[in-house]
Amino acid sequence: MKSHTLILVASTLLGAVACRSDKPSSNQENTVTERGIEAAPRATHNCTIAGNMLDGNQFWVRDAEVLVTVVADSATYNTELEAEGHRILEVYDTKDCSRILRQVLPVDISPDFAYYIAEITYNKITQIVAIKGPTSVYCYDVQARRLMPRMTPKYRSTRESADAQSGQIQRLEVWENYLVGYAQDHGVFVFDLKNRQSPQPVMPVAEYRMDEINFAPLFLLQPEGEGVQAIMPEYKRETNEFEIHPGFTEPIQLHSNIQQSAANNRYIVLRAAENNQAVAFDLLAHRRVELPANIAAKNTQEVLRWVRANVE
Repeated sequence: MKSHTLILVASTLLGAVACRSDKPSSNQENTVTERGIEAAPRATHNCTIAGNMLDGNQFWVRDAEVLVTVVADSATYNTELEAEGHRILEVYDTKDCSRILRQVLPVDISPDFAYYIAEITYNKITQIVAIKGPTSVYCYDVQARRLMPRMTPKYRSTRESADAQSGQIQRLEVWENYLVGYAQDHGVFVFDLKNRQSPQPVMPVAEYRMDEINFAPLFLLQPEGEGVQAIMPEYKRETNEFEIHPGFTEPIQLHSNIQQSAANNRYIVLRAAENNQAVAFDLLAHRRVELPANIAAKNTQEVLRWVRANVE
């Protein structure tokens, strides 16, 4: 794996399951409080979910004792349908198996098109579980125990559909307070989840159109703390890999102004706020271009000439 590639798996893992014993050890996930040491989270739950469920359509947030599921109830669907619809979201408190939420999600394309719990979505910081339909997304806020509003991908420019599968969501990942996804033939989309009651789409500052249906975007995100992080997501259809390529090892202050006429180019040049040095990106290669100090100090056109001569 290349060093500049960041796969957002590390930030989404739930952590190692603590072993149980009568005497806590330093390796257990015990919580220290004013009352002393609490027991480690349970390693399993005893709740039984009624209804038909597809593989992978339940997710247990062990630390919060919350179980998120998507099930199908054949009684609510037309019996003539060959496939049952899986769009009933049910959430349970696994301490006593009481149901927190039951909501039938709206039909997305067709009643027999299922909703799925996204594979890589949860982390302890955001406490969000994402549920993807064919063309829309819901997020369950575990901490607030509330379903967030429906999110439909938005793009910088008009998308064209190649076939009936175009626009269907293939991958989702939650990174800090952002939801990053990929829809077939339409490309990458991002939502800012900091306002849980009103998540907002994030438009890329630049987007290079590689061909009729493939785009290479550059997003500037504002994680916790100061500065911005540049990301260039890439979906590899052949291997079903979704990678988020970061521009920086840590967020920096960056001027994000870019002329509209320059936004659809392979090479994008921005400026660091601290010293006005050029920062260049190769959107086709999904990476930042390392510039010599003397080149970074030049004007944008000179920087672009150097990049074209040394990268292509």
